[in-house]
Amino acid sequence: MIWAPEAVVILSGSGSERLAEELAGVIGLPSSSSISASSSVSGECQIQLGSNVRGRHVFVVQATGDPVNDHLIELALILSACKRASAARVHAIIPYLAYGRQTKKAKSRVPVSAADVAAILEEACVDAVVTVDVHSPLSAGFYSPRCAFHNAKFTPVAARFLVRYGLRSPVVVAPHASTVALAMEFLEALIQYQSELGMYSEPAKRTASPPIGSPGGASVPDACGAGLGTETDTGTAASTCWGSGTPPSHTSAGRVWSCAPSVAMLLTVERRGVKEFELTGDVAGRDAVLVDDIIDSGNTFARSARELMARGAARVFAFATHGLLSSDAAERLAKAPIDLLVVTNSVSTVTSKLPADHKLRRKMAVLSVAPMLAHYVCEHAGLPLPDIDPMVPMNALHSGRSAAASPSYSRTSEYMSERTREMNLEDSDTASQAESQTTASELSGAQVIF
Repeated sequence: MIWAPEAVVILSGSGSERLAEELAGVIGLPSSSSISASSSVSGECQIQLGSNVRGRHVFVVQATGDPVNDHLIELALILSACKRASAARVHAIIPYLAYGRQTKKAKSRVPVSAADVAAILEEACVDAVVTVDVHSPLSAGFYSPRCAFHNAKFTPVAARFLVRYGLRSPVVVAPHASTVALAMEFLEALIQYQSELGMYSEPAKRTASPPIGSPGGASVPDACGAGLGTETDTGTAASTCWGSGTPPSHTSAGRVWSCAPSVAMLLTVERRGVKEFELTGDVAGRDAVLVDDIIDSGNTFARSARELMARGAARVFAFATHGLLSSDAAERLAKAPIDLLVVTNSVSTVTSKLPADHKLRRKMAVLSVAPMLAHYVCEHAGLPLPDIDPMVPMNALHSGRSAAASPSYSRTSEYMSERTREMNLEDSDTASQAESQTTASELSGAQVIF
């Protein structure tokens, strides 16, 4: 069924006000309708919808980040209020779905919290739930057939961003056993985008050199079978680690990675009462990419980054969809040897709670999930699809800004479209080297949040 734009309403809870504004701007709808949410003296949450939703298609945007339980109850009450106000259909857009890590009974006398959260949402009469990179695919099975469950994958977007940023001969590292599947997804996304760009991987051509150990000879060959630090771009040698010289533009057709993308696993094992790291795979002389769906305390990424650098990694990148950054995680990650940390605006922690002058801001990119969610809204509401490609990486509209300084709705759609034009790199074979270098420079300045 095709709905008129005036029949679609985007509501936002207190956990995703900025994301809902950005989502409305991408679609081209008026700014999200307000909800009056207040707390009584006794701590109860009181909800009142700010607009008429009778017979309308309602999308409620609410991430269940910190404080988790407050946001979850607020979401349930908003959904209930919409149904009691005769909304035709209600979708819950939950970029970060809390309790996703509690999907089974690991011990006796404990609940299956992910199933209980699903029951709460269904009791509130939600018709569909959409989330981004849910922790466990088991969560989908906790919803009945009458409630559709959609899990959007952000991995391809992050992979594209890192390739465009200048990732070279990457190895995707799973920091623990439960992220191996995610690491494989990221590897497949890298290979797919590599194919789209016309890039390929092969060992660099060797030239005659003295034997190892002889005067002038190399001490140790690298893991790729070529000289350490060599990588070719249409036959031109360059520094793999950008240690010297200027790296070739990553948009050039025919670029060569000296090593094909691969995957590795870094596990913590205990031997004789001492915890040690065990690496399956090789990262020597290559860019390592740590992947996970959630950054909570930051301990895993910080320890893993130090271990990878100790094992000879050229650079360490890290990607996690949901940057919860609990406790002192920001300080811990700021001190870790991570060149670039990529997260999304699925929770408001990185866009509102992290100070603009924090050290972590200097090496963090906050990508937006709004284009991906906007396509979901338009497809299910029968609206024209936005011009913005959901696979093109875009940084969050409110990253590092105060709410007062953010663009109003009248300019939001124009602003987002402009960001797409700036960051949609020219991938054609006929693009000149000068244009490629300019685009790469614009990307580096536009994407990374300082």
